[in-house]
Amino acid sequence: SYGGAWTYGGYGGSNLDLKWTSNLGSAGTISISGATPNSQGFVLISTAPLEIVLASRYTLSVDPTAMQIIPITYDSNGMASVSSNLRVPTQAGTNLFMQAVELLPGMPPNQLSSYSFSNGLQIAYVG
Repeated sequence: SYGGAWTYGGYGGSNLDLKWTSNLGSAGTISISGATPNSQGFVLISTAPLEIVLASRYTLSVDPTAMQIIPITYDSNGMASVSSNLRVPTQAGTNLFMQAVELLPGMPPNQLSSYSFSNGLQIAYVG
């Protein structure tokens, strides 16, 4: 079950804010705010943190060598959420590290300057 959640890292020069809201038991919601309305993006999920500054401006807060990517679409208020159930007994004692990313509207997806990066979020499993 869920043991706790903490934000860490920089915001990578953006307004994106990533948070965890716990519901009853082990269920909860990953919430992202501050994106451009109706833009595209994704949530990066990894088993290890990373703090590396890219292009002197952007902070990557999750390890890309152990990462999953969940595509998302921000709503008309620039928000998105992903529900999760953390009841995974085999994950007891481990942590997940997450970061939200936004592809800025009208920008080419093959350039780093086309993205905004949120803070990092660490979620702990306690069993």
